[in-house]
Amino acid sequence: MAEEEAERAKRETPRDAKGKAKAKEAPKKKDPAVEEKKEETVEDLEKDLEKLQTCLEEAEQMVTAEQDIAKVDGDMLKHIVLFGPPKAGKTKLARALAKEHKRHLVSMAELLDWHLSYDTALGQQAKKTLEEQA
Repeated sequence: MAEEEAERAKRETPRDAKGKAKAKEAPKKKDPAVEEKKEETVEDLEKDLEKLQTCLEEAEQMVTAEQDIAKVDGDMLKHIVLFGPPKAGKTKLARALAKEHKRHLVSMAELLDWHLSYDTALGQQAKKTLEEQA
């Protein structure tokens, strides 16, 4: 009887090409870390979607603002001063406005250079301040 069970187990056990018994593979378990990553990914996508929607709204506001600027009469658009952090696009916007409304673009660097080169009172004051800081 024990021989019959051994023979039956031998027949039911998977064999490789040489006839040796293959080791049984353990059932694959779901990794809880993988499940958590899927949830994080969904949350990340939702956050990214919110950021994209915000960017889209800002872009729409910029387009609307450009259309409003185009409606302004040329004589009304006299002086504009743009403020903002570095690399925010102030110069690009200023050049576009100057070109669109046929105006001259004056940068702070140009003004400072002019005052320094013509040795005006403002240029002398700027030179003194620059020397103190150096």
